[in-house]
Amino acid sequence: MTNELQIFNPWTREEKVSSRTPISGPTQFHGYVYAIEYGDQIKIGMTRNVAQRMKTLKSHAEKYGSVPTGEFVWSEAHTNFAENEKILHNFFASKRRSGTELFNLTLDEFMNDMPKLSYEDKSNEYSEKSDFFLEGMKRFILGSDCEKTNAGTENELLRFLLSILSYETRERIIKEMLAYGYTNGFPMHKILESLPR
Repeated sequence: MTNELQIFNPWTREEKVSSRTPISGPTQFHGYVYAIEYGDQIKIGMTRNVAQRMKTLKSHAEKYGSVPTGEFVWSEAHTNFAENEKILHNFFASKRRSGTELFNLTLDEFMNDMPKLSYEDKSNEYSEKSDFFLEGMKRFILGSDCEKTNAGTENELLRFLLSILSYETRERIIKEMLAYGYTNGFPMHKILESLPR
């Protein structure tokens, strides 16, 4: 037995999609950062489904651009994959082809030169936030009784949801809710009036 230090490499390399290529992370909040040989460059991106993304990229590159694709690598599943993609794009910015996710690098240069990344798992935290949001929506839509302590939170949730809709859509939804009695004590007219047109 040797005393060599073994360093864990959180990246996997393949030439073609196989049964090892992930189709999803352990939770809906996990994703991957990848790099694929794209002609004489590489493309650095992120995805939740590595197998499908590689198939799509290879198909589009060959059908529409006559660009050969080669080997690809992907990180271990993690929840901060969008941040890591941005870190890699910024780190290799001097090698970037303007307006694209293509970089004048080989896959070996990418693997050897990449900065140290953190691979976080905040899936429990995200799951709790998601559950809170869904529970609030369920109470709102199903019209269950609101406790006074939660009314402010639910009003803020409703205000946010309505703010991302057009004024006409908001007005129609609120009128229907009022007509069918699904307001659950929410000050619907005040909320609608407080939102920009």
